[in-house]
Amino acid sequence: MALLNWSASYSIGVAVLDSEHRHLFDLLNQLYDSIIDGSVSDENTRGILDKVLDFAVRHCDHEEEMLAQANYPGLADVSHQHEYLRDKMGDFQRKLSRHGCVSTELANFLMEWVLQHILKEDKKCGAFLNTVGIY
Repeated sequence: MALLNWSASYSIGVAVLDSEHRHLFDLLNQLYDSIIDGSVSDENTRGILDKVLDFAVRHCDHEEEMLAQANYPGLADVSHQHEYLRDKMGDFQRKLSRHGCVSTELANFLMEWVLQHILKEDKKCGAFLNTVGIY
């Protein structure tokens, strides 16, 4: 059951980043389904979490690279927010390794963080990138 459904309201106006955000939505939905589905193994959840973390790190790096090339004045703030996400995801990975499971707390945190980040910070980034001709 998809909890995150992509809509135009999440678009930041930069096609490559919007595509990455849509993919992140898909991965987060898979993670949530794995956590709440009692028939799915913890190993599967760990594998999906690893995919989410790997993709999120690559996305954050790509987004920061684009912003740096465009001389985005708020890059330090974006980088700090991305580092917070990386740290929290690492915490969840360690928790999963130690305890063998994670609750919906993980998926809820990630979904809320991603939505808020897109709607607040990434919208500003997208608007700036558009002003320098990046769509």
